[in-house]
Amino acid sequence: MPEPTPAPPVKKLGQILVDAALLAPERLEQAVEEAGRLQRGLLDYLLDEGLVSEEDAAMALSLEINLPIIDLKRHAVQPEALSLVPDEYARQHELIPIDVVGDALLVVMADPTNIDVLEDLRARAKRVIQPAVGVPADIREAIERSYRTSGEIEEQVDKAALSAVELQ
Repeated sequence: MPEPTPAPPVKKLGQILVDAALLAPERLEQAVEEAGRLQRGLLDYLLDEGLVSEEDAAMALSLEINLPIIDLKRHAVQPEALSLVPDEYARQHELIPIDVVGDALLVVMADPTNIDVLEDLRARAKRVIQPAVGVPADIREAIERSYRTSGEIEEQVDKAALSAVELQ
């Protein structure tokens, strides 16, 4: 199986936001201190305080690491891709598999720089992982919509199969 291309070294999110002129350096320092004091992640703090939007953070990350940003409101999630990643795993890591292209699984992630998750996904799916950036709220919504729909279809298929057996 081909090895995935390693991600280039990534700047810390705060520096990415400063470089993209989405956050002033002084405000970043204050946010880092406050997030540390509150024992919270920097991005969660910045989002909750309204200092950056999820969309801006995703766009800055996409530009920095040179991965596409995918608008999940405009892309259909393919059932084959969905079947390769359990819904609990998708929720835990804020990611959604959206398509299988050749031997690769296209996965939209809130944090596509997480090498451990990328490697784990590759092992689970037995495919090369092609990560893309997504807006976390859109990923959560796509997970809810896609896995619920997939579960409902599976339930209907099971009922139809049981009915067919009963008719025999």
